[in-house]
Amino acid sequence: MRFGILSLVLAVCGAAEVNLQPRAGPTCDPPFLIVGTSKCVLVNNISVGSWHDMKHYCALLGAQLVKLDSASDFAALVNYINGEGLTKAFYWIGASDETDEGEWLWTDLSPVAMGAPFWSPTGSSCSETEPKGGANSDCAALNPNKFYYFDDLPCSNTAGVICEKM
Repeated sequence: MRFGILSLVLAVCGAAEVNLQPRAGPTCDPPFLIVGTSKCVLVNNISVGSWHDMKHYCALLGAQLVKLDSASDFAALVNYINGEGLTKAFYWIGASDETDEGEWLWTDLSPVAMGAPFWSPTGSSCSETEPKGGANSDCAALNPNKFYYFDDLPCSNTAGVICEKM
């Protein structure tokens, strides 16, 4: 009986090993890398500039400022930044309310989700969330001082950038 069970286990385990083939997944052209399940991104903390400068920088690379509209993509990107030691830098992302104050849109004109899990908590007891900068803070960045949650800043500030290849 023991031999029969052992043979069955070996047969099942052996069959499982036969089916382990490398799977072709999404790929990115350098200097872009896959982060999360499918985003091709370039995280650059060396080249810094205003939000508009960095939007243009991404366009020169055939990309756009990153759109973070899923919590899992957001978490994967923050984990990547921390894991690669790319910390201590602000990073521009593709959200802005420049066109219409209070209406946050991605560069593709889709609406930006407000509140958790994207925007940083703020206020005396963290009872409020960004964006709170008003008419002077129209562009969104990942803020290293707030665990890389979204923060609204003046578009003229200088920061690194995260570009996304579409």
